Amino acid sequence: MKFWHIVVAWLAALSIGAWMVVSGPLRVAPDGPSQGDVQVAPQPAPAYRKGPVSAAQSPPPVLRQPAGVSAPANAVPDESALGEWETFQRDARHTGYVPASFHPGRFREIWTWERPEDGSVLGGINAVATAPGLVAISDEEYHGNPAIRVLREADGALVWEQVFQNYPALNPPAVKNGAVYVTTTGHEQTFLWGFGVEDGTPIIQNSFYSQWPRLLAPTVEGGRVFVASGYMNDQVYAFDAVGGDLAWTSPTRWGVDMSTPAVHDGRVFQYDGSNLHAFDALSGAPIGVIPDPQSPGAAGTYNGAPVVGYADSVTALSGGAYNSFEARHLVNFSLARNRIRWRSSRTYATQPARAKGVIYAGSNTPKSFDAIDEATGQVLWSWVPGPEDVAFQHNVVVTANLVFVSTDRAVHALSLRTKRLVWSYPVPGKLAISGGGTLYIVETTERSTGRLIAISLNGRATGGRGLRRLR
Repeated sequence: MKFWHIVVAWLAALSIGAWMVVSGPLRVAPDGPSQGDVQVAPQPAPAYRKGPVSAAQSPPPVLRQPAGVSAPANAVPDESALGEWETFQRDARHTGYVPASFHPGRFREIWTWERPEDGSVLGGINAVATAPGLVAISDEEYHGNPAIRVLREADGALVWEQVFQNYPALNPPAVKNGAVYVTTTGHEQTFLWGFGVEDGTPIIQNSFYSQWPRLLAPTVEGGRVFVASGYMNDQVYAFDAVGGDLAWTSPTRWGVDMSTPAVHDGRVFQYDGSNLHAFDALSGAPIGVIPDPQSPGAAGTYNGAPVVGYADSVTALSGGAYNSFEARHLVNFSLARNRIRWRSSRTYATQPARAKGVIYAGSNTPKSFDAIDEATGQVLWSWVPGPEDVAFQHNVVVTANLVFVSTDRAVHALSLRTKRLVWSYPVPGKLAISGGGTLYIVETTERSTGRLIAISLNGRATGGRGLRRLR
């Protein structure tokens, strides 16, 4: 039977570079909210940098550039702007850090959106990614008709959607340089897709190997799209972000799904549940492997990604986890010394965030939200919620003055100055902050409910006019 699996995967690989038409048509929404899907809060929406996005009258040509050159930046914000939530934990380093200050007294809910009922099995949505004035969401589904949708940031109105009819799985999106990238995974229906973020125009489709996994969002950096998959989930793929051509693929020692590589300074980092691998971003050539001695075996499912900090520092959750709620130790790798620098004494149940030499993560054994010194692994300070919050969950987001974390009951914001609670919202979920200053909560308890909540942070970075990048 394994022989036939290999034959099927080989036949699927022959379609590399070819375009397969998605069964469902692209639908571009008219201007204005979609009644019944979006619930707009009574407060007036704040001013945003972009107006409504409408579809192009005719599909623009696909521009192709050499590998390593960024795609045309039709929707890239000004360099002084905050920047967007591009992929898993915001950026290619997966730090979860948003370089701006926000003021809790200005926070207000502006709209909520719910996935339309379509008789699906799961009915949830994945973590989101953002573009200027837009948010991209994909359905969390398995063997159904999942869709990727782009909504308007100002009011939650549908801009466009693309349905994937009879596809095994649709994974979380990534957005960069005017394109939204997403993967479908199964056997023959395993592809990296690219669409124009403003109008849904198809840009790329290329196949790669998978064996019914679920993946995190692709990582897009330096004109390339990086995906962790493979027939045994033990490969890192690099695709050209504009043409979609496969640039290289390199193996890891063990196979894990629910992961995505980190990319920084010309290097690609992938943790396989037992080892941290480093590859050259341009060629895919192996640079080195650092074993995690406390996790010597295959993980199967990882549920996380490496976090790149200082030039000599990568932090990861140690070992695999069948679901994202499982607690694991944090392990920090020294790239220069090719060994582990420290391993946390506590186990953590959240995807950590990192800013200015500090790692932030929530532990449930004992219940404690910790700020951890990246250099030593020592806990610098902790915060313990009330008894109504049973457990920390999902991901952490840190800004210049606040850190956001979800429990099973609510999303909380702590002041980095006072180390005290300054704001709470009574819905748990996966978090993202857009370049327009919108906090998105993908409502998730044990499973996503299919509801997306948009909260205007209405923040202003210290010393600037409007929302500006902190330097």
